[in-house]
Amino acid sequence: YMYDMASYFSEGIAWVEKDDRYFTINKNNETIFKLRDGYEPEGDFHDGLAIVSEEGWFTPKGYVNKTGEFVIPVKYELANDFKNGVASVKIKDGNYIYINTKGEEVEIDDLKYRKPSELSGGQRQRVAIARALVKHPRIIMADEPSGALDSETGKQVFETLKKLSKEKLVIVVSHDRDFADTYADRI
Repeated sequence: YMYDMASYFSEGIAWVEKDDRYFTINKNNETIFKLRDGYEPEGDFHDGLAIVSEEGWFTPKGYVNKTGEFVIPVKYELANDFKNGVASVKIKDGNYIYINTKGEEVEIDDLKYRKPSELSGGQRQRVAIARALVKHPRIIMADEPSGALDSETGKQVFETLKKLSKEKLVIVVSHDRDFADTYADRI
């Protein structure tokens, strides 16, 4: 192809432009994906995502991942860039939520200004799970995730791990037979 470079290589991908259309290429000069018509990139890839906006407007409208999927719907207003795999977005009702790099809501908004010593055991576990997801691991290993938690908080942690097990291999070490019987696919 004959094209103009629109960005530098970042995380193995660069934006290029040809005939007013934007594509991503890898270092072997292979096309990865074509950006939707009417959108243009606003920067390089970081944490596996790149900001895009509507052509001619410089207001960010969303993020795309390395396969070209929008992970933050255009209906959300971006409040900041991703840091440690989490970004805040403003939703229709004016409230803010946190989402991860997969566009999923992360329930740690109430914890962002608190020190680790001010968090309960369950809150620390939620933050630890969110941190573990930042790098998009294929396997999650949890050693006694409910060990220091009350039964209700332990249940919430196991429900979160069970949801994650639909897309990832989750290995849990636990002495709690009730949770194992309830949430495990294999013991």
